[in-house]
Amino acid sequence: MTDPASVQLRHWSATGLLLLMMLVFIGTFFLNESSFWAQLIRSGAEAGIIGGLVDWFAVVAIFRHPLGIPFPHTAVLRKSKDRFANGIDDFITDNFSDGEQASKFVKDNKPGKWLAKWLTQTKNTEIVANIIMRVVLLSIKPNQDALIRQWLTKSIVVELKEYNVLPTIGQILEHLYRRKLHQEIIDQLINFAKEFIEDNPGHVREKVSEGSSWWIPSFVDRRIADDLEEEILDELEALSNRNHPHRRKIDRKIKNIIIEFQQGRLHVDAVRHWWIAFVTSQHVGHIIGGLWDAIKSGLTGDGGVNAGKIEAKLAQVFGALGNHLDGDIELQEEIDARLAEVAGSISPAVVELAGEYFKKVIEGWKPDDVADKLEAEVGQELQYIRLNGTLLGCVAG
Repeated sequence: MTDPASVQLRHWSATGLLLLMMLVFIGTFFLNESSFWAQLIRSGAEAGIIGGLVDWFAVVAIFRHPLGIPFPHTAVLRKSKDRFANGIDDFITDNFSDGEQASKFVKDNKPGKWLAKWLTQTKNTEIVANIIMRVVLLSIKPNQDALIRQWLTKSIVVELKEYNVLPTIGQILEHLYRRKLHQEIIDQLINFAKEFIEDNPGHVREKVSEGSSWWIPSFVDRRIADDLEEEILDELEALSNRNHPHRRKIDRKIKNIIIEFQQGRLHVDAVRHWWIAFVTSQHVGHIIGGLWDAIKSGLTGDGGVNAGKIEAKLAQVFGALGNHLDGDIELQEEIDARLAEVAGSISPAVVELAGEYFKKVIEGWKPDDVADKLEAEVGQELQYIRLNGTLLGCVAG
């Protein structure tokens, strides 16, 4: 920012030089007017006065009315505040919204390397750890606890509701399938069926008798039941062989179901409704709340929060991260590439937002404020125009 004292110094220097020209011009009338040197000095001083006055008028007219007189086309900035604001917006948007240029700027400055060097400095890791610890301590205060719990529960439940659980189920089933655990489940089911029939020998006869007609003799029902029970046991025994055709058919069917789950082709409304009912249930809310309580308990313990110990550990972690990053050039390049890609994609929107912001701020200023602020910033350079105009006018004269 320009020093106001320096601006005032240049202002009075330009004004002083103009007054000096006036004094020299007046002083020449006390000399021999027929003298060549007197006429030369008078001409130079006269032209210097004209040049200084013209440039003074031009400089002042940009910001205000010279001598308070409303000459046409003076006080330009005061009259054109809104146009100036629009011009700033257009200038920023037109010249700084190039995504490729922003991406190149980020990549050329190597943010990955800078981050690595920054994190290897102990004072920086301590600053990061201190900020994180302050946020954590603020979050676990009693007056914030209920709000954090409510926000955490709501956020997680909303994300889970929108989550497509079918591919995840497919991945779980794929894991079980590869380890042949589904075969173990089928074996257990077959064994359970065999044990049930063997432990309940009259169960099949009872069911056959209940469904039999009155005119069929009981010994026929018993014979049918015994044959049926024997056939079922034989079939179950055959199914115990994993190479049985029916087992291979079941295996292929399970594989197809897993593929449909993973590719999201199996749109089972029942599964979707069950999932939404599950994640929105009070039980899940208690689980999330318990997670938050576990985090708090891990931080506080029985003796309160040992902030210093945790903060030192965090600083140590960030320091180790910085040391690792400092020696991993590929990771630095990956960070550079990712950040450059992000900068290239968001820079047009960010620049447009910045231009709109500057426009709104300037539109909120009073016309006099706009002129005064700009004059304070560029006034020193404008005073050089007055000095140069006076000197060049004198030389030309």
